[in-house]
Amino acid sequence: MPWTKTYKLVAFVPILCLCLSCGESQQEAIDGGPEPIRLDEILSTGEVRAGVISQNSELLTGREAHGWLGDFKMYNDRVAFIIENIDDPRGWGPFGGTVLDADRVRAADEAGEELFQQMIPMIDLATIKPTEAELVADGSDGQAAVLRIRGIHHGVPLVDGFVGQALLPKDLNITHEYILAPDVSYLKIRTTVFANGALAESLQIGDLVINGDHSLDFTPGAGIITEPVSDRVPYIAGFSQNVCHLYAKQEGDLGTMFSLEGHTPLVAADDIAPGRRDQDNPLVVERLLFVGEGGMDACLRLLAEVRADSDLGRVGGQVLNQNDQPEGQALVVAHDPAWPETADVVNLTFTDETGSFEMQLPFGDYQIEVRAEGREAFYSETLTVSADESLRQDFELPPPAWLAYQCSGQDLAGDESGPLPCKVSLQSGHDADKTAWVETSHLHFGLSGQGEFIVPTGDWTVTLSRGMEYSIFQQNITTVAGDTVEVAGLLVHQVDSGGMIAADLHSHCTRSADSKYDIKDMIASNMCEGVEVLVVTDHDCNTDFTPFVQELKQELDFDLDQYIRVVTGNEISPSFSHSTAFPMPTHPTGWVYWQVPLVLYEDNVFVRLLRIPEIWERVRELGARVINVAHPLSSAGYFNHLGFDPPEVMPRLDSLEAEKFSTDFDTMELLNSRSTSRMLDKNLPLWSNLNNQGLFRTAVGVSDSHHRLSPAGFGRTMVLSSVDQPSQIDLQEIWQNLIGRRAMVAGGIFVSIEVAGKSPGDLVSASGSFDIHLQVQAADWVPVAELQLLANGESIETLPLAEAGQLDPDQPALRLDTTVSVNPSLDTWYAAIASGDESDRLDPVFTGTRPVGMTNAVQVDVDGNGKFDHLQP
Repeated sequence: MPWTKTYKLVAFVPILCLCLSCGESQQEAIDGGPEPIRLDEILSTGEVRAGVISQNSELLTGREAHGWLGDFKMYNDRVAFIIENIDDPRGWGPFGGTVLDADRVRAADEAGEELFQQMIPMIDLATIKPTEAELVADGSDGQAAVLRIRGIHHGVPLVDGFVGQALLPKDLNITHEYILAPDVSYLKIRTTVFANGALAESLQIGDLVINGDHSLDFTPGAGIITEPVSDRVPYIAGFSQNVCHLYAKQEGDLGTMFSLEGHTPLVAADDIAPGRRDQDNPLVVERLLFVGEGGMDACLRLLAEVRADSDLGRVGGQVLNQNDQPEGQALVVAHDPAWPETADVVNLTFTDETGSFEMQLPFGDYQIEVRAEGREAFYSETLTVSADESLRQDFELPPPAWLAYQCSGQDLAGDESGPLPCKVSLQSGHDADKTAWVETSHLHFGLSGQGEFIVPTGDWTVTLSRGMEYSIFQQNITTVAGDTVEVAGLLVHQVDSGGMIAADLHSHCTRSADSKYDIKDMIASNMCEGVEVLVVTDHDCNTDFTPFVQELKQELDFDLDQYIRVVTGNEISPSFSHSTAFPMPTHPTGWVYWQVPLVLYEDNVFVRLLRIPEIWERVRELGARVINVAHPLSSAGYFNHLGFDPPEVMPRLDSLEAEKFSTDFDTMELLNSRSTSRMLDKNLPLWSNLNNQGLFRTAVGVSDSHHRLSPAGFGRTMVLSSVDQPSQIDLQEIWQNLIGRRAMVAGGIFVSIEVAGKSPGDLVSASGSFDIHLQVQAADWVPVAELQLLANGESIETLPLAEAGQLDPDQPALRLDTTVSVNPSLDTWYAAIASGDESDRLDPVFTGTRPVGMTNAVQVDVDGNGKFDHLQP
């Protein structure tokens, strides 16, 4: 099968051989000599160690930690790095031999803060595919530790997938070394290249540096950046409150290549590699990866030390509030007023627990800015910094204002259920319009149903909510510096969803290149929206959320298992057609990229993109029960790829190219995030047409959420389940019911249909006249308009929906409960879809969303032949 040639990363040196042959001390262990050196011992000044990780205690820890047994570790008394072994690639880069983890060496009682994601060597628009790894020096002699990787020039699948065969790997002799000396805070990366042919080769050599989504990217002038750099820069860095990373050359600026999924490879050298006749004078390119304490200042000091910059002074001080309380973790930023306002950031750092800060600056004039949570930024007067001079600048801020909240629940029987997970949304002003903007920073996810957080001072409209099935609670508040405002609300369960589980089948977190949605934040948001089964489908990555749920349980001392179940999935993302699949296997580290290959290589040369049937075959082999067509008519949509453009252009399925088309999918997204109009105008006609051609697949709703304001759980899929408790559900039953169309799409509205007493997924035998029972539910704050009954995709009945409480004051969610008589003359499938008016919105709970809901199809065998004869034979 062709896919096996794509990512079959068979290294020339197995892990076992690496462990037994890397350095003299490792070999001595085989011969009965001393044991391999331990990589978890605390080192002293002048010491450095490197070796193969053989036990968990030698790994680094933190939110981005991805090292594993069999990887290489290099560390001294200051910094530690883990380099991925060449047989077990699991990072964003396609091959091993890359830097996966980097952190400061921490005290035994200090938690790890590994926030670096990966550094991938780049040569032109390609990378290095390792063929062997050798630990040249383990550092036990007091000299630098050296890990040497040899490899071939090889294309990057994502790049090759875009440009095709326009880029061919070059015949290069490549040696890539990682060097860690004693008493330094940086890893040196040295790439040595010459051409194996007679002619020299012009090359761009550098690295793709991915700082990780839990640190902020920084470049001088621009400061904190969210877009890839496009100009020459002296360095690229990432920082958090407890660690920083900085990538640079010892001298000179870095260039840039192309942008790759939001990341930009950096060019350390644009030079000539000689041919083999001059191999004694190869092209040698060195760069440095620094690791320092929190804030940018720590890494800039390290860079200044290496570059021997001497024209530096210091600014320090203390940040207190008006109650003389220190403002720890406040951000302190140095601006150069001579630079343009949008590009004037020189340095930044954080205050410590005493509110104190200090940063190093080149001589010149500066304005110091302080940002503290919930307060406006404060600025100093202009300060003049001279070389070797220390200045002091103190700040006094108002104390913060606090909002304390409590959400209580009431079930369908009217019994109060105690604290309930909920979302807290703030909109500026009293009695704010429902569509008024909700700032990301003004969203709070209360997993345990109670808590407090800092808010800016002023007038606010507070909304407590619990997703689609519950009422909401709103209250006007005024927050004052130094005071706490309390909000307590009762959220009533109004929609009867018994016998169904709420699932979000398509979602993203930081593991996706296009998402910075923190993993715990994403879990919390889904749980507070009432999502009970969360399928995580990061782009080309299998992510296991289970450990993060367990961490949250311990942090809150609250049983989250009663509310949510997490499942590992994957959004397989060739540029022409995306699909999601679940459940999927994970790596012991918690996530792994590229288990589903996208391109075909033969003899290390790109041949073509894999086709959807080939990709789905691999997905099934990995154990996926459900393959879902994602956003089917988008630019990366499967049916867009096949030439569909509903309602005008809908080819017959038997006319499609066999190489491009497969029916081996189970579900299709009719509702993707806020795209209600696309659902009604495009996806619904497509789905109806497929049904009429005999290709019945389950319609689903998904959030495709990528960030906090991309509403988690809108849309969602309600799946039939014999158990309502998430911790007790049988996932195999859920997958089977999902495949069997025993599900509904919910976007604020819940619709059910029974045809002659049967439900979606059933084949009904009926002739003559029979009844269709229709029911619509929506919480009392959800605006609704009408329901349409579809027969073979055509609307045969439009029914108005009632206001909340109009049909039954005791059931405010009931908006329709009626029967419609039909008398079809041929086999017919029925479905129902309800919506609000075009201007109706679910703000502030689900910002920017129009309410909608629909059923799947019930097939009716009218002619009595025991099967369903589709409309287009």
